[in-house]
Amino acid sequence: MGANSSSMSDLHSNEYLNRFVGKVAVSPNDPFWNQLLSFTFTPPRTCADCRLLEESVQSLLQTFLTNNLYTGNYRSLVHVFITRATELKASAQCENNIFTWQTFNAMFILRSVTKYFIQTVTEDNLVKQFQSNPQDDSGEKQQVDNASHALEKLLNVLVEIIVDVPILSSGWSLFGNGFVSSTETKFTKGSDSRIVIFFPRGPEKADGLRAPPTRCMLDLSVLEEVLRMVLEILNSCLTHQLGHNPNLIYTLLYKRHVFEAFRTHPTFQDIIQNLETVLTYFSARLDAVDANLTVSEVYEVIQEASLQWPRDKLKKFPELKFKYVEEEQPEEFFIPYVWSLVYHYSDLYWNTHNIILFNPHKGT
Repeated sequence: MGANSSSMSDLHSNEYLNRFVGKVAVSPNDPFWNQLLSFTFTPPRTCADCRLLEESVQSLLQTFLTNNLYTGNYRSLVHVFITRATELKASAQCENNIFTWQTFNAMFILRSVTKYFIQTVTEDNLVKQFQSNPQDDSGEKQQVDNASHALEKLLNVLVEIIVDVPILSSGWSLFGNGFVSSTETKFTKGSDSRIVIFFPRGPEKADGLRAPPTRCMLDLSVLEEVLRMVLEILNSCLTHQLGHNPNLIYTLLYKRHVFEAFRTHPTFQDIIQNLETVLTYFSARLDAVDANLTVSEVYEVIQEASLQWPRDKLKKFPELKFKYVEEEQPEEFFIPYVWSLVYHYSDLYWNTHNIILFNPHKGT
């Protein structure tokens, strides 16, 4: 890597990578980082690509695992990435493509090294790799943020990238090609619309799951319970707070087709009748007005119609009550479960021989 194109076949002999993983410490302020991060490399898109990449740099990663405890170059890279990432939003707005490009490359290297550490060493040794402080130009250990603070800052900037940094005009997502694979999702405008987006197009769509029949039945049962709960929450909002939820009504009208598949389903019929009663009422009020309404005019009609809404039209349901129960050791379930999701759906290659938290051959 460096100021030119790189291919998998020449990574193991790359001058800059060998210096990074070598026995010489590189200060976070060293110009070397500009050289290391100025490379053009097509990131892996599939699990097979990830495996080829990991195999091509296996010897470099093994060397780095030993040397980093003395050089602290991993923390130096973290420091370099955090520094650049905090200025990333401004650089994206100014279309500073070189800065953005180098930040992406730093994230890509950081992801590759971190993944290798996670799947190769124990948790204690992983912490030691992260705690090794970078050295300055004189070889002295620098007094930088403690490891936990540095990790917190790293996680914060990753979240900020997701939230604040726009998708670049070139069409690739910085974060998507860095720590995770991302899919661009479009939401309708309005905070209340998000809950409706989570509904599948219909309960029959679940038959596309590639799983044994028994597993499918179990998945369907859980899915039905979740959907029933969400519908009950929507119904409660409309029953008790209809006049205070014009955005919700607007979104339900806009997404009315989502609920069509649930009308004849025995698990949802009773609640869907309430939703249909509300939507039919407001649809009729909108139809009675000029068809060419602006969004603001639609809201005005909804708000006015809400004042005249006859509350006795809806079927009464028991008051919703939720109880939060926390297990004594929830991590025993969630840690293996989250890692199983990462293994099955991240499109990253994970060596199955190193997995002990869960059975990698069993689906989620």
